[in-house]
Amino acid sequence: MKKFHIAILVLIVAPFFFIKSSNISNVESYPELTFSSSNAFVYRNTAFSFNSKFNINASSYGYESKLFSFDHSDPEKNIFLEELSSQVIFKITPLKKYKLFINNIEINDLKDIFLIKGNYKYRIEQNNYLTYESTLTIDRYSEQILIPIILQLIDKKILLSSIPEGAVIQKNSLNIGFTPIALTLNEGINNFELIKDGFKDKLVTIDANNNKFEQFSFKLEVSEDLLSISSYPPSSSIFINKEYIGITPITTRNPKKGSLLIKKYGYIDLNYDLKSSDKFLKFELDKDLSNVIFNIEPKVKIFINDEFVANSPANIKLQKIKQKLSLTANGYRTITKFIEPNSDTFQIRESLLTEKQAVLDESPLKNKNSIGLNMILFQPGSIKLGSSKKESRRDINEIERNVSFTKHFYISDNLITETQFNLFNKIANDSNLPVNNISWTQAAQFCNWLSIKEGLLPFYKFNNNQLKEFNSKSNGYRLPTEAEWEYVSKSNSKENLVFSWGENRKITKVIGNIADESTSEILANFVADYTDGYVERSPVGLFKSNQNSLFDLTGNLSEWTNDFYSADILSPDIILEDYFGPLFGSRHVIKGSNYNSALPQQLGLSYRTYGNEGNALVGFRIARWIY
Repeated sequence: MKKFHIAILVLIVAPFFFIKSSNISNVESYPELTFSSSNAFVYRNTAFSFNSKFNINASSYGYESKLFSFDHSDPEKNIFLEELSSQVIFKITPLKKYKLFINNIEINDLKDIFLIKGNYKYRIEQNNYLTYESTLTIDRYSEQILIPIILQLIDKKILLSSIPEGAVIQKNSLNIGFTPIALTLNEGINNFELIKDGFKDKLVTIDANNNKFEQFSFKLEVSEDLLSISSYPPSSSIFINKEYIGITPITTRNPKKGSLLIKKYGYIDLNYDLKSSDKFLKFELDKDLSNVIFNIEPKVKIFINDEFVANSPANIKLQKIKQKLSLTANGYRTITKFIEPNSDTFQIRESLLTEKQAVLDESPLKNKNSIGLNMILFQPGSIKLGSSKKESRRDINEIERNVSFTKHFYISDNLITETQFNLFNKIANDSNLPVNNISWTQAAQFCNWLSIKEGLLPFYKFNNNQLKEFNSKSNGYRLPTEAEWEYVSKSNSKENLVFSWGENRKITKVIGNIADESTSEILANFVADYTDGYVERSPVGLFKSNQNSLFDLTGNLSEWTNDFYSADILSPDIILEDYFGPLFGSRHVIKGSNYNSALPQQLGLSYRTYGNEGNALVGFRIARWIY
């Protein structure tokens, strides 16, 4: 039995005396290395096999698996695996016409980039975008490596200058300005040419490889063949061989030969044949003169550019340039204009207007002023103020006086409204109702305010709200005189106007805002069978105008006039010229009827009363002389 067990053990152990082993080298650098074999057993880099020859399949992550054939008699049993390549995907935004370089080798296809482990430099170039440069390190195998890249548009601000300044800058043969100049670059490589007369052309290249602001200055080299040209007067235009070069003084290339032309406004052109020896040229230009003949009525003083030159008639030599001409004579409106005598003989014919004629030419029959008020122009004339003692409606103070007008004057077609008066002094809500409760002084001060506003000479002179005097030479706004008020009420009519509608007391149509039947319960006197639609004030211009296009001369509000009140009786032979009332007084004349007027005495155009303080029944209109 014991012999049997020994025999079995011998059978088991005997093969181990015939097995062979071999060490496998170069395996430490391969991660996760594994072996497999059909005729060998590998344990810890040692291969065991009964056969002299055996096969081993080696596998490692990131490497391609490979079958190796070995012989136990081989002195070295080395393993060499080929490294797998990782697919590198460049995601470029935006993707246009790009160039990709890896280790300075251009890659044509983004979909076919496979790289083994290592360090790589790459860059991406794309028109109008900054070049993108970076490095890629692959330290282990990966099936795919994604590299997202966002390209940045080129938007580089630069200041390009030259020494000296004033060089023409060309890009792609196109002029883009003169140095120094601020530019924005939108391309990677920018080629410029700097050109300046008297200097060598300079080619410069600016690489926009970032978007940081930079300054670039380039020194120009002096050209060898120079020609300096100066002139008197300076700033003359220079043409060489019919090509414009610049203005004097100037230094430019000497073309050696050809024609030089110098031109300046108001001077005779100068021609010169260039020579190769020319270095410094200086020219004096002759003025181009015109014989200017002045035919002026009346005789005047002639000023050229504000300097007196002659009395007319006259022949004067003037340079053929634009010049200021002034013609003056006492009592006449000065003519100031610009002339340009551009022919050898030049005639000037002018007739000066008297100041009065000039003002009349400038004054339309109807003129809207700065506050929107229509001003009506009246011719000189005459009127007999007041009323005849034969008039049954006459009031005792309607003294007859003869007045003549030698001046044209404007008078407003309407009473001043609350809106218009508020521009001067805010006293009420804005409205188209005539302003009331205004004292004579307030009305006069409004006139002065409007005169100053429009650049006219004020008519009234005040000291601490006290009237000191009138300025009879003023063309500014004022209150109408009593004579003017009656003149615009009665003139230009075929019939004798006692009332605005005629001579007869009976009112047969609506003539204005007076005391109608609606006031019967509040007034003792009213006009029976008459309705105008208003108990108190009505908007201005609502009723029909009179024969002179003026509104509300009858009704609505009575009106302040300029005159101090007086009831003095004057000789019927006295004619008062441009009369604006007594120079002194304590009260002022009020003309016209209002919305409480009903009696024939009150409705007559000659009716007058007086006052100073504001009143609910009194407003005003304005007037002014024009010369």
